[in-house]
Amino acid sequence: MKVKFSPEGKTAKVQAGETILEAARKANAYINSACGGDGICGKCKVIVKKGSVKSPATNLLSRDEVQKGYVLACQAVVQSDLEIEVAAGARPEEAQIVVDGQPPLYSRVDEMQSTEKLEKKIKFETSPLATKMYLELPAPTLKDNTADLQRIYSEIRKQRKEPIMQTGLAVVKQLSQLLRDADWKVTVTLGKRNDTTEVVQVERGDTSARNFGIAVDVGTTTVVAKLIDLATGNVLSAKGTYNKQISYGEDVI
Repeated sequence: MKVKFSPEGKTAKVQAGETILEAARKANAYINSACGGDGICGKCKVIVKKGSVKSPATNLLSRDEVQKGYVLACQAVVQSDLEIEVAAGARPEEAQIVVDGQPPLYSRVDEMQSTEKLEKKIKFETSPLATKMYLELPAPTLKDNTADLQRIYSEIRKQRKEPIMQTGLAVVKQLSQLLRDADWKVTVTLGKRNDTTEVVQVERGDTSARNFGIAVDVGTTTVVAKLIDLATGNVLSAKGTYNKQISYGEDVI
């Protein structure tokens, strides 16, 4: 049997006995189901425009809604080909995604203004797990035959205290040629793991001003990712989308 969802226009094939919510998951169609399909939140309301379903009585739907064809997607069992309209309260546009430069979809002006004032007063110090350092290494000579990796470690320790250091095999294998091609002028990316500092990358030239990270906020209904300049802490870009797990319940999985 085929189930079509509007306004997204997505479809799914289902077997007899499956619910509309299960069909929506197969079709990758968003339906809010905060209770995870237990039939107790009433947020997964849909309208059966065409076809037949078997749906138990519930006090989460008014008499007027029932007459208009409303059912709970998590409780309504598919019995034929269906055309389903996802009710306004269960659609993704009713959820809230807040990213930099975008207002929320509901009015909280006073709270937003007070938050902005607080952020201006507080100075945040950045302490990223990954930092960059530009090095100008002395070239080896007959009198100075220090190994390439130890040469890097020595220069790093001239700039800051790093008692325990390590480097992965992938970096070590390309280190010799890279240093000579770069005329011994390189930028190292340093990662911190407990008391150990690891050289995770070596680049030609000075790229110390280009150090970026991604912060991801996984919420119940939304996921927001931000591209951050790790040197300044400034947010360079942000993107939000809906968390598809919401159809399985409010708890983040």
